[in-house]
Amino acid sequence: GGAPERDDSSTVRVSNLSANTTEADLKELCSAFGPIRRVFLSRDHQTGETKGFAFVAFHQIFDAQKCVEKLNGFGYDHLILRVEWSKPNANNAAARGVPGATAPPGAPAMGGPGAGAPSRPGFGWKRE
Repeated sequence: GGAPERDDSSTVRVSNLSANTTEADLKELCSAFGPIRRVFLSRDHQTGETKGFAFVAFHQIFDAQKCVEKLNGFGYDHLILRVEWSKPNANNAAARGVPGATAPPGAPAMGGPGAGAPSRPGFGWKRE
């Protein structure tokens, strides 16, 4: 059972995107390097505005490599794009209980109720 593990080895992170960038824009820009599996443009849940970064997953790792080499530093929509390899979030993986995943040094420890609560009263958490 369970969902298959996602393979992000051929996924790149594109950042410094303008607010008007769409998924279609990214597909058009990146498909020159090879077939794309999916595009995820990060948006604010409340406003729907883009957060300025996206993930583009290619079918082939060498297509992703070409994208990183050619688009990192590329001028697009009056901004300079930053394109780099996607880094799996070890802290999220560890929190979800992924076997072998460990939180990076300095990451907050996961725990029960109140874990990660600010140490000073009146900042974020109400005392009961």
